[in-house]
Amino acid sequence: MFRRYHEPGLPSWPPLYVDAKKQNAFIKMRIADWVAVERGHRLTKFATAGFALGCIPAAYALAPADLDMVGRLFTTGLGAATGIVVGVPAAKKLLPDFLSRFVFARRIKIACTADWVAFRSWYYDNGVRVSRMFNGGRISIQPTVEDDQD
Repeated sequence: MFRRYHEPGLPSWPPLYVDAKKQNAFIKMRIADWVAVERGHRLTKFATAGFALGCIPAAYALAPADLDMVGRLFTTGLGAATGIVVGVPAAKKLLPDFLSRFVFARRIKIACTADWVAFRSWYYDNGVRVSRMFNGGRISIQPTVEDDQD
């Protein structure tokens, strides 16, 4: 049974799961690549445009019905402008990161045993399995997770 492995020297993300009986481990994570970030920005543009257009009927519905036409249109315009001025910049600031990390991010899984290391990602249909033995000797495979410097 896999259990999350906690050690002071290990980073908290991505979590490392270890099965002591079978002597294997795996790491599963979601990665936001540049495609996910671009999709997040594009969907944010559509969402903010839809929000801005949706503010007008929402403000009209919230305006008091007992006002005359000019008063109701003024109240609608003021309410829609306030919603757009506050909502659109907030959405442009918060939505792209959320969408790229949680909606459009891709999964990758790395599994390790004493004999092989395997990973499954979107680039390979069936995953890749690499043996730790080469010419009778053991290969040291150490995957690292670091921030991209570019």
